[in-house]
Amino acid sequence: MKDTYKGVIFDIDGVLEYQGTVFPQAPELLDFLRNKGIEIRILTNSTLKSRKSCSEKLNAMGFTVHEHEVITASFATARYLKTLNPKSCWVLLKREGLEEFIDFVVPSLDQDSLSYDFANRRSLS
Repeated sequence: MKDTYKGVIFDIDGVLEYQGTVFPQAPELLDFLRNKGIEIRILTNSTLKSRKSCSEKLNAMGFTVHEHEVITASFATARYLKTLNPKSCWVLLKREGLEEFIDFVVPSLDQDSLSYDFANRRSLS
C-alpha cells in the first residue's frame, strides 16, 4: 500500500467525527495507515481552532493525532503571511486560532468588536 499512497488527507468535521461523535473505525483507520508508513494530515477550515486544540480534542475522542499532522485555516494563513513578511498584521479572530499567529505582533480584535467606525478611526491614525 505504501508504494501506491504516500499520504492521506482527512477533514475533521463530517469525516472523522460529526458533532462530537466519532465515526466508527475512524481512529483505527488512522492507526492502520500510519502502520503502513502512510503520512496523515488532518484539515479543518475553522479559524477558531489551533492545531494544538484540534489534536487535543481528537486525542480525547480516542484518536492518536500529533499536532504536526493538523492543518487549520489559521495555521495555513499564518504560514502564508510569514512568507510575505508584512509590516503589520490585523487578525480578526478569537479563541485558539489566534495561537497560530505567535510569530507576529498582533493587535487582535474579535469579530464582535469590529465596526466600520472603529476601522475608519484606526486607518486614519
